[in-house]
Amino acid sequence: MLKIRKATVEDADSIRELFRDTITSVNKKDYDEKQIAIWASGSENKNGWEMKITEQNFLVAEIDSKIVGFSSITDEGYIDFMFTHKDHQHQGIATKMLFVLEEIANEKKLEKVWAEVSITARPFFYSKGFRVTERFEKEVKGVKFDDCIMTKYIEHHISKYSMEKNIEVRLIAHGSSEYNAELELRNKVLRIPLGLNVYDDDLSNELNHFHIGAFYNELVGVLILTPLSKSEVKMRQVAVEEELQGKGIGKMLVDFSEKVSKEKGFERIVMNARDSAVPFYEKLGYRKEGDMFTEVTIPHFKLYKNLYGD
Repeated sequence: MLKIRKATVEDADSIRELFRDTITSVNKKDYDEKQIAIWASGSENKNGWEMKITEQNFLVAEIDSKIVGFSSITDEGYIDFMFTHKDHQHQGIATKMLFVLEEIANEKKLEKVWAEVSITARPFFYSKGFRVTERFEKEVKGVKFDDCIMTKYIEHHISKYSMEKNIEVRLIAHGSSEYNAELELRNKVLRIPLGLNVYDDDLSNELNHFHIGAFYNELVGVLILTPLSKSEVKMRQVAVEEELQGKGIGKMLVDFSEKVSKEKGFERIVMNARDSAVPFYEKLGYRKEGDMFTEVTIPHFKLYKNLYGD
């Protein structure tokens, strides 16, 4: 399980190694050999790294106690680092680290955050709302780099209560543009992190399912109800945008799905829930049924809830 924590000086060697290895493997597709060599040599100054770890808001991301990413932001809002291990690219790690950095900026009431962004990282930052505000050429030890500053203005987070007031939960029509957005969200949150693709699933029968979406200006959460019989319906594919998880959206989706289920005449909801999500559903009245099993490569439990009590 991914864990993000504050870095310590004891992490310096692992951070330096990840910095060097990422540049020489991931970034090499966008830079020539001289640029890579100069850039990667920045890992050599251990004292400099320890100083940055101490002085900046410096984070590391861990999986099974192994550092797989690191990032940092100054008190002024400058994002100095955003690196993910070469074997853990496209798993949402940078997204989660960036969310924490923006939370720090929000707590400090900063107007904006900005970063000097590599060619390789520009698509990621652009997808997170950053825009190029300055382009320039810099020279390091006689080697030139085309560089840019990307900036994002902070929209200070509203409270969970205020967010819930502004969330709209409703049914999504199959085949609509909202359904296409639903597929993209399901893929991003539920499939890609496992090395899978939702478009490889059999989607042909989804026309007869109930698709529920949570909207906060755009689609930010989804849940599907699949009828199994006249009295039983299966909840599945529950997904919320990573940066908005923990804001009450999942509960709103479940509450709405129970309302829909009752309106459609169903008496019982069942699901195959990821082990990590079981506590969330148990708080909402769902119960385990049977032993743990593996589905889409991860542990699951069967859960159920009788909508009209036991």
